[in-house]
Amino acid sequence: MKLKKNCFFCLICLLQIVITSCNGGRMARSYADCASIRVTPDKLEKEFDFTSVASLSKLIPLETSDKCRIGNVSRVFVIDGFFIVWDSENQKLYSFTKDGDFMSQIGGRGNSSSEYVSLTDVWVDGRSKEICLLDNSKHCLLFFDIYGTFKRNMKIDDWALNIALDDELMWLACYGQTEKNTMLKRVNSETKKGADVLSFSDDMEIPILQSHCFTRKGNDLFFSTPYMNTIYQLDDDAIPVLTIDFGEDGIKVSDMSDEKEMETVKNGRYVGGIKDFYIADSIVFFSFEDRRKEGPSIDNYYVCYSLSNEEIHVYDYSMRHDKELPISPLPDIKGVDGKNIYFIIDVSVLPAHLMTRLHENESLKDIIKESNPILVQYTLK
Repeated sequence: MKLKKNCFFCLICLLQIVITSCNGGRMARSYADCASIRVTPDKLEKEFDFTSVASLSKLIPLETSDKCRIGNVSRVFVIDGFFIVWDSENQKLYSFTKDGDFMSQIGGRGNSSSEYVSLTDVWVDGRSKEICLLDNSKHCLLFFDIYGTFKRNMKIDDWALNIALDDELMWLACYGQTEKNTMLKRVNSETKKGADVLSFSDDMEIPILQSHCFTRKGNDLFFSTPYMNTIYQLDDDAIPVLTIDFGEDGIKVSDMSDEKEMETVKNGRYVGGIKDFYIADSIVFFSFEDRRKEGPSIDNYYVCYSLSNEEIHVYDYSMRHDKELPISPLPDIKGVDGKNIYFIIDVSVLPAHLMTRLHENESLKDIIKESNPILVQYTLK
């Protein structure tokens, strides 16, 4: 599937360099000039060979101990060779060495100034060498160094579900939970002054869906949410760089000002919803949903879009992994670091015959159902 050349060139430029303009680096939002790709469920591939874009690097069993029992891995971060693993089920954050040896738990639940009541989101900043925890219950941010030492906390005025840090700016994804129905807010961490960047139409209420909506590529920060079909670059403003066409039944909301389209989102019968968004080197990854069926059933799809050759792959559990892998991980990406992409194998759910297959790998022969997950690292070609 191909993009028009002029649109593709614009997208490459926006994703590869820091945008500047005559007004000091701020660029007005313009959807008309934004590149677009079409992604629909009927484009689903019978089999997507992931080794066509990446090579298996290594398997990293995460050490299991009494101090570290992981329930569900929400996200994996890499900083200075350490793995930071967010266990959303148990509301805990752990650090591991590059070989998967357990190091420490970062933070903990409680009411003191260095503790959180609810671990809502995590942001790991490789430039400042800080780990930021968002606590929605206490309306605050907790900052730790990469070794887990508490540094400070900071109160925030708004309810937020996701957080990203970009030098002196904080970006909050508020999902309409403010007086002005704010979706995205920019806050100066020094002056505490904030500005609404994206907002819903007045009085519009929508379901809140957890998603990985901020991602960094080099020095550039990007943003998307389940309720927009647009990927934005964040500077002082939200600059649209790529829109997704999800077809006739797809979400067509870009700036969230169309009440009719927002009503479609609210009713929950649509195709789309950009979720779990990552950029790894020259490839954009995200997932979306088909919610047109009656009842609770939702079909999940995954997208791999290459900026270098313009190819788009739409896949689900038909994703084929390296033949050296004894067990195929789920297609959900848990983290990226440069050209490295991380999946997990959750051994706690494996039936006996798959556990037997797992043990055929010499490095995994001691894994049991109570063991922590296994990280699967691929490197883009």
